[in-house]
Amino acid sequence: MNSYDTPSNQNTYSIFELAKRPLIVTVIFFVLQVIIVPLFLLEVPVGYGAATAFGGSVDSEVYLSGPHFVAPWKKALYWKLQTVVLPRDTTPTDSNNQPITAKVLPQVWIEPAAIPALARNYGDYESMMRSVVEPQINQATRGKTSQRDPEHLIWERNDVVVGIQQALQAGISESLKVKGVQTDAVHVGLVSIPQFGFSKAVRDTLEKKAESH
Repeated sequence: MNSYDTPSNQNTYSIFELAKRPLIVTVIFFVLQVIIVPLFLLEVPVGYGAATAFGGSVDSEVYLSGPHFVAPWKKALYWKLQTVVLPRDTTPTDSNNQPITAKVLPQVWIEPAAIPALARNYGDYESMMRSVVEPQINQATRGKTSQRDPEHLIWERNDVVVGIQQALQAGISESLKVKGVQTDAVHVGLVSIPQFGFSKAVRDTLEKKAESH
């Protein structure tokens, strides 16, 4: 009888085979967890949405926060879905064509379903904000402050702010429409303007009027 066929050696061989099985399972698990899964896993952070692109073409599917499995050759395009406040220092004019300053703080957020269309036309979130939202803040502010003189800008500030919010939403929607993007892809919420800034000459005039009353 061959020495390798003795019961003792057979038992040793079986124990060795059993010992290898957990090791094989561990290796397989390691490969899946560390190498394979990350290749296919798209983890979208809370407060963001994402679309995927390949070869310059953006897919229509939207991925909300959480884990998703996607093809490893696709690039993820992340878009912020949280409401953000965009402080903007503007220098419009009043109805007398005198320069004023106004810090405009609009709340803005995007529609999750519009992420693919926005990504196709603007590339990323920051580019869209720079090319669409920020210019419209300036334009909406100029359009409304130019309808009132300094005194009425002060006393009717709430009406001015409401008008700016409406004009801002309309301007953004029109810009999106030109690009073929749904007009409600970007929403404008509350807008605030802490105060208007006037030249010294205008301030002196307003003070004299206040003193005369």
